[in-house]
This record gives sequence, C-alpha cells and structure tokens, in this order.
Amino acid sequence: MFKKLIFIATIVLILTGCNTQNIMKKYIIEEKDTEVNAQIVEVNDKITEVNNQTTEVNDKTTEVNDQTIEASDQTTEDNTEDIESMEGCATILDEDEFKVFVNGITIEVGDDPKEMIDTLENDPDSMECNFIFVGYDDELENEYYCRLYEGFSVYTKVNIVSGESIISQINISTTNRGIKIGDSYKDLIEKYGIPSVELKEGDILYTSYISQNKELCFTIEDDLINNISISMN
Repeated sequence: MFKKLIFIATIVLILTGCNTQNIMKKYIIEEKDTEVNAQIVEVNDKITEVNNQTTEVNDKTTEVNDQTIEASDQTTEDNTEDIESMEGCATILDEDEFKVFVNGITIEVGDDPKEMIDTLENDPDSMECNFIFVGYDDELENEYYCRLYEGFSVYTKVNIVSGESIISQINISTTNRGIKIGDSYKDLIEKYGIPSVELKEGDILYTSYISQNKELCFTIEDDLINNISISMN
C-alpha cells in the first residue's frame, strides 16, 4: 500500500512539473511576443516620424516653388510694364532715319540692290567694294551676301527660286543725326531720345528705334556704341 502511494505521488509530481514547464514556456513566449510587438510599434513610430519630416520638407519645397513662381511672375509683369511704358513714350523717327544717302542715291532696306550696285560699283566714280558670300538658307532657299564699302556695308538676300534680290540690312558707322561708332549711350539718348526697345544680354545692350517695319539698332558695350544697323523689323 505504501509503495502504491509513493508511485501515485511520483506521478503527480511528474505531471505537476510538466504543467509548470508548459506554463513557464508559454509565459516566456508571450513575453517575447510582447517585446517583438513593442519593437514593431517603435519601428512604425520611427517610420511615421520620418514620413512626417518628409511631408514637412515637401511642404517647404512647395512653398519655396510657389514663392519662386510668384517672383518670376512679378518680374515678367514688371518687365512688360517697362516695355509698354517705353513704347508709349518712345521717340518716333521719320523715314529718312532708316535710309543711307550716298553718291546721289538712297539705299534702303527692302529695296532691290540693282541701282546701288550700278551706281556704286559700275559708274566711273564707283566705290571700292569687297563682295562676300555670307551663307545659304536651305528652308527658305535664300543666299545671303555682304558688300563692304567705305564707311558702311550692305547685306542682301537672293531667293534662288524666284531670283528676287532685296537689301536686308545696312551697317553704318555714322547715322543721319551724327551719332557714330564710339559715341556713348548718353550721346545716343541726347540725339534720339527714348528708344522703342532695349534688350540686355550679359554686358551688351541692344537699343532700338522702330518705325513701321524698320529698325535702327545700336549695340552698346561698356557704355560705348560698337555697331549701328538698319534692318527689317
């Protein structure tokens, strides 16, 4: 009988030990799951924080871009107002300001160069002329030439299909009002008044007086005129 009790007690202890081990294992697993979940929550919080910072940066970038666009729009508006203001009070030149008078003839952009060539190159009192091929335009089928005379040069274009030839540009050293290459910007304004258009590219200023379809343009660098041209506008 005593042995039987000992056997039963032994069985009970064994079963109790197994249950205790199972409970401990379950507790340890649950504790590890809780720790892992806490780490996952911490990582998610970090991701949320990074996303919030990214959103904040994007918002700042959008704000800066909006300010840049606004500034560009304002600059464009100011430039447009300046141009409109300049055009509204620009000096109006008469037609003679866009012509060159030499050896009894008038040279004008848009005209046929035949009379000019006959008078300046073929007459007994002809001028020395250097004739230069400038280039060819495949799309428009035009050839471009330059005639260099003393004190001025004349650019012509010839359409190879129709044979039509016209004066496209005249470069001069002195205008009809006496403004010449080497004069200052101040000299120009005193003689011609407010220009129709002014365009600044780097250190170079292009100052133009426009009438109908013709343009008298002065190229200015370091406050001095270095080129004067008459062309079609």
